[in-house]
Amino acid sequence: MFHTPDRSDITPNFSPTEDNDVIDIAWCTGILSEGRPFRAEYWVQDQLTLLTFFVSVSGIENYSDEQLANFLEAENLIEFRGDKRSVGSMVIKDASDNEMWSITICIHDTSEIYADTELKFNNY
Repeated sequence: MFHTPDRSDITPNFSPTEDNDVIDIAWCTGILSEGRPFRAEYWVQDQLTLLTFFVSVSGIENYSDEQLANFLEAENLIEFRGDKRSVGSMVIKDASDNEMWSITICIHDTSEIYADTELKFNNY
């Protein structure tokens, strides 16, 4: 059994400030093919559009960024365009103290689109 990502301790930011230039746009949740719950958050910062996925680390604790990107793509959460993949990941503790992967994908910048998603998001 996989834990559901708990982001209840996070307050979305809707306008940039001197201390926080992130703008949170939307979110969605779902269940992967193996029964693993996920949460995706769509946000912008410094003219970048980003998508962060949160999933339990259970069974994939030692995955590299490349393996995590392939995992998300195999689950049809993201589709990369070409070979250029901007992926960063880290293990975090969620609000329920469960270890989660936080996997951030750069969707596009001011000049290029790197990935697409067909997920349906809810506005904050």
